[in-house]
Amino acid sequence: MPSKFAEVTSRNFSPKLAPELSDEARKAVNAAFDAMSTWRTETVQL
Repeated sequence: MPSKFAEVTSRNFSPKLAPELSDEARKAVNAAFDAMSTWRTETVQL
């Protein structure tokens, strides 16, 4: 039975939270969020 813990929507980093970040930094933050989301989903499915 799938866990509700794994049922999350994708989130993106909001530029409003840190307007001084460069586009490159925002992309890096989004990549980190994506990686953590993937890791979380894979961990729950084990």
